[in-house]
Amino acid sequence: MKVTNLSSTSDIGCLRPYGGTKGRSGRILADSNWRRQIWWPAVEAAYHFGDHGELQLVPHYPPHSMCHTCASWLVQRGVALYEVQHLLGHESFQTTQGYARLQLDAHKAVLGAWERMETPLTIAA
Repeated sequence: MKVTNLSSTSDIGCLRPYGGTKGRSGRILADSNWRRQIWWPAVEAAYHFGDHGELQLVPHYPPHSMCHTCASWLVQRGVALYEVQHLLGHESFQTTQGYARLQLDAHKAVLGAWERMETPLTIAA
């Protein structure tokens, strides 16, 4: 049994990886074929260690859900929405703005900037 360490994986898969992946025939795979030939076999073969050190199968989530999870984690860790927009391949910034609610400390940066400018800032209640 092969054990895959997911914590050391640097390619999380948010960039729509099927766009340039070639199948067995050498042609670029469409989304549905990429899922069938690449994604689901990889998920079936992947394991992780549970809370008590036991080996467990990785949950079967589709790539789209994993992409949103990845983006949410990035925003929560302070990555700019502009960067997340480009990582996800969103053409419009409005599509990415839904993640803004996850930026818990975003207002602190604005308050800090105003304080450095020594300009009084009034916050409406």
